[in-house]
Amino acid sequence: MKIDRLLRQIDIGEDQEYEFKSADGGLPKDIWETISAFANTDGGYIILGVIEKRDKYLSKINCIV
Repeated sequence: MKIDRLLRQIDIGEDQEYEFKSADGGLPKDIWETISAFANTDGGYIILGVIEKRDKYLSKINCIV
């Protein structure tokens, strides 16, 4: 996935194909529920390093090389 597509999706928010997780301190425990849900449907993307604040998603991504 290209960076512009990723940042655009973060602006749009989560949907049935994209799930955001903050992942502070490592993988969140509820990631396995998301993986299972995606495995039982058409799949999707789990984006780590994104937090939700007041109905808006914020990326912790400063630079992707």
